[in-house]
Amino acid sequence: MALYWPHSNVALDVTDDPHSMPVDTDAFPHIRVVSATCAELRNPALRRQVAERLAREARGSHAPGALSSLTAQAQLQRFLATAYPPSSDAA
Repeated sequence: MALYWPHSNVALDVTDDPHSMPVDTDAFPHIRVVSATCAELRNPALRRQVAERLAREARGSHAPGALSSLTAQAQLQRFLATAYPPSSDAA
């Protein structure tokens, strides 16, 4: 699943998630896309960087910066941590 924040004009494309569809750029022709892997989203430090990239892209879109507030960042991190928990077989 690609995750969309249309009011902020950004989307998250999880490139190696077998259940994920790519970002539909036909439906959202000017959307800014941040790509990440499942491994990045399962690692707390890397997940934080992905969330920061999303916020940076949202701020650069001149759209309402819904992802740029600290509250929104915390909610996004909690959502991603739930959707992509650390794998128990990590080496």
